[in-house]
Amino acid sequence: MKIVRVLFLVLVPFIFINAQGMRRQADPAALEKIEQLENAKLIKLLDLNEEDAIRFFARRKEYQQNMREFLQQRREIIDNTHELLRQDEKGNHKKLNDKIDEIFELESQIFKEKRSYYKSLLDIVSPKQILQLMSFEERFRREVREKLINRQNKRDGE
Repeated sequence: MKIVRVLFLVLVPFIFINAQGMRRQADPAALEKIEQLENAKLIKLLDLNEEDAIRFFARRKEYQQNMREFLQQRREIIDNTHELLRQDEKGNHKKLNDKIDEIFELESQIFKEKRSYYKSLLDIVSPKQILQLMSFEERFRREVREKLINRQNKRDGE
C-alpha cells in the first residue's frame, strides 16, 4: 500500500507536466508510461521508504524541470547557430566565437546543475545509491532510446 501511495504522489506531477504540453514531440501517454516504469524501478532499486521517496522525487522533479529549461535554451542556441552559419558568408569570426562561448557556458551550467542535484541527494541516499541511480539512469535512457529506434526502424521497414 505504501508503494501505491508513493507512486501516486510521484506520478501526479508528471501527469500535469505532460498535460501542460511540455513535451510536444512524443505521445504523452507513452511518456507517462515510461516515467511510471522508471519511477517504479527507482523505488525498488533505491529501496526508499515512503518519506525518503517523497523527498527524493520532489528533488528529482525540480532537477528535471531545471534540466528541461537548460535543454530548451540549448536547442534555441543551436537553432540560432544554424541561422548564424547561413548568414556568415563574410566570415564574422567574432559572432561565431561568441556563440561557441555561449554554448560552453550553458554546458557548464548543465554540468553544475547535475553535480548539485546528485550531491543534494546525500541526505536521502548513500553514495552507493547515488552511483546506482546514475548507472540506472544511463542504462534506462539507452534502453528506451534503443526501443524507440527499433520501433521506428520497424515502421520504416513496413
